[in-house]
Amino acid sequence: MVGPLALLVLLASLAFPVQSEIHYQVILNKNKTLDFIGSYPGGGLQEVLFQIATDNPPEGGRDFKDNVEAVRAKDADGRFLKVHHPVPREWVVVNKGRDFTLKYRVRCGKDFLRGKCDTGDPTLLKDWALLLGWTYHLNPKEDKLQELPVLARVSGFYPNTTTSWDQSKPLGSTDHFDKTLVIAGDFRFQKITIAGRAVTVAIQGTRWTLPQADIATLLERILKAHVQWTGLFPVSHLLIAWVEDASGLGAGTAVRQGVLIHMDPEAELFKEERPRLATIAHELFHLWNPQYMHPDWSLPEGHAKWVSEGFTTYYAVMTLYREGLLENRYVLHWLNRWVREYLSNPAALTATIRDFEEKLYLGDRRYETLSYSKGAVVAWLWDLEIRRLSKDKHSLDDLMKQLMRLYSPEKSGYDNTKLQKVLEGLTRTSWEDFFREHILGTKELPIAKIGHGSGLRFEETDLTDFDLGFRHDTPELGVQSRIMAVLPGSNAERAGLKAGDRVVDIDMAFDSERKASLTVTRGNKNIEVSYYPARLLGRTVPQLVEGKVNLARLAKFK
Repeated sequence: MVGPLALLVLLASLAFPVQSEIHYQVILNKNKTLDFIGSYPGGGLQEVLFQIATDNPPEGGRDFKDNVEAVRAKDADGRFLKVHHPVPREWVVVNKGRDFTLKYRVRCGKDFLRGKCDTGDPTLLKDWALLLGWTYHLNPKEDKLQELPVLARVSGFYPNTTTSWDQSKPLGSTDHFDKTLVIAGDFRFQKITIAGRAVTVAIQGTRWTLPQADIATLLERILKAHVQWTGLFPVSHLLIAWVEDASGLGAGTAVRQGVLIHMDPEAELFKEERPRLATIAHELFHLWNPQYMHPDWSLPEGHAKWVSEGFTTYYAVMTLYREGLLENRYVLHWLNRWVREYLSNPAALTATIRDFEEKLYLGDRRYETLSYSKGAVVAWLWDLEIRRLSKDKHSLDDLMKQLMRLYSPEKSGYDNTKLQKVLEGLTRTSWEDFFREHILGTKELPIAKIGHGSGLRFEETDLTDFDLGFRHDTPELGVQSRIMAVLPGSNAERAGLKAGDRVVDIDMAFDSERKASLTVTRGNKNIEVSYYPARLLGRTVPQLVEGKVNLARLAKFK
């Protein structure tokens, strides 16, 4: 005889077996589309909400929903289920407790990585494909399903299909699938080993100025430098996709066990302050911050964006410096640049932490860019203060190592309160005022005060803001952008740019202190233009004096 409680437990286990798995099939098609098929247990759910990510559509950016079509669902007997589409990013399957299969098609009509759909959207071209999970994954938003393991397999038209996860083993959850990378087709492969773990470097394109082996060696050198000071390699294996970017710009994205780096293949990586090397080091360090050392994901992303992006920005440059890939004068350039970008941002002295939480991705890029510049300046100031207070026994490295130990992937994440506590434990000094005034609040960071305390020399210079001086017809300026309007009185107008000019070549650091060079077509002529993309803001800013400051202390490992 079965008692009432035992019967309830039995019925619950039958309705939703503990060992249930979700199965995904991603099929890459010859016609530059993919079919996604997901099989889900019903789990007693009457309906299941699915949602896809978005990326700044109010700003004119991409919205991944636009790539999804033909969403259909069937039960285990092959009968079609109702699928509602109540709002643009959401689909609801009415399954009435039954197991079901969801199928849909994804396409993105572009002919190169930064085509009209932009970089992050599914790249499905004639000869190769590149996919970031969140850009094509309809993620079930029911907790019962999200927490199930996912066995995901990729197949189809392209050869050399490679994934950032082991397809023979399940991923931990549907959210994990969002953070995956798939490449296929025309890639060439190099193998390297970091801390005893396999790293696959997949190189797309043939116009690279660096030989394939040198690309792998460069990535190996930067990764090993990150490992040297952190003391760990945060992944069991790694896939790095190195991809040509026809726009002439460079950027990247990091996921759990994958990194995408895309840039102009003919650009000089070792030029002057080496912004492209900094981009590479930045994206690689995201494997540590925030993929390994992570914030509390239940909080809005803006709560700790200044750490996940700003500290990563700082360590990208410092790693290059420590490795001998960046000279002292160029580190000064980066530090001065971050200070200028921070203080020239219109939101610098008005944005509270609540503003970052609420407005980060609502179409106003001030908050996103401020998280990089302000966060990098905070990291630098903390590094100086930790070293000063401890008489060089400790540095920001020690803080980061503690955060990596306390907030690794299997543990709960940090928030600003926990971050303050770890910093105070390391320095044995109260940071309450600093957090209240400068992190949670809007008071200007004490750059000169902390810098002078560490023996650095500054001079006050006029603050300028980066200003192209014209509007263009693409989300980001690059090759093939058309100039729509030139601002009267701007440096761009004085340089001779005109509405209707189309950009065919660009050399720009996106820095008001660095001269920009553009080649544009006007009629049947190519015209070369150089100017400083800047405007005066009517105040001064502290800048380190070149030739008077040696930052060798910051390069030392403990």
